[in-house]
Amino acid sequence: MPEDTGTSRLNAYLQGQQKLRVVTYAETQAVLNNERFWTVVCKIDGVARGTGTDLKKSTAKNMAADQAYEFLSKD
Repeated sequence: MPEDTGTSRLNAYLQGQQKLRVVTYAETQAVLNNERFWTVVCKIDGVARGTGTDLKKSTAKNMAADQAYEFLSKD
């Protein structure tokens, strides 16, 4: 059974749609008080639809994907 993450939920949702959408992720990192933070922006068709920030890049990516999923699924 696949892991239930933000990225897997978003991918499953988009695969169920009847139109093609392009999903990209922009990743940046910053250091604050000796801790490295990741910020990931999830873009759907070039438009930012979610942002996540965390110490772990994978967690930030899933947070961004969750926000994008919430935005798209309310249509």
